[in-house]
Amino acid sequence: FFLEYAYKIIVPTETIKSIGEIKKIFEKYPKERIVVSVDVKDNELYSKNLDISLAEFKEILEELGPDEIILLDITGVGTQKGYNQDKLIIAGGLNNKSVSELEDMGIKKVLVGTALHSGEMKLLD
Repeated sequence: FFLEYAYKIIVPTETIKSIGEIKKIFEKYPKERIVVSVDVKDNELYSKNLDISLAEFKEILEELGPDEIILLDITGVGTQKGYNQDKLIIAGGLNNKSVSELEDMGIKKVLVGTALHSGEMKLLD
């Protein structure tokens, strides 16, 4: 493992050999040093070695509880066409101001929880 040399390591589903290998990494190193890259192609988990669905991998991630996850849609890698705004959903700590800023950047989908529950935002704002 390279975490003896780097502070963080990205564990990509595309090339990881097995679920057991991911679990060994989580047993050996603190969660805050591990970033799991969930590689997706055509809305399915993309992996050369894992034969599981995206839903099954989500359950494994919930069990492991990584601090950081990259969701990488590999269909756009190398195309230099920009990110797919239609599939991008921003979440976490959002309020009226941040939602307006995201809308100005072309982001149309957000996940808002606390701001709605607290009354800071209304559903039709």
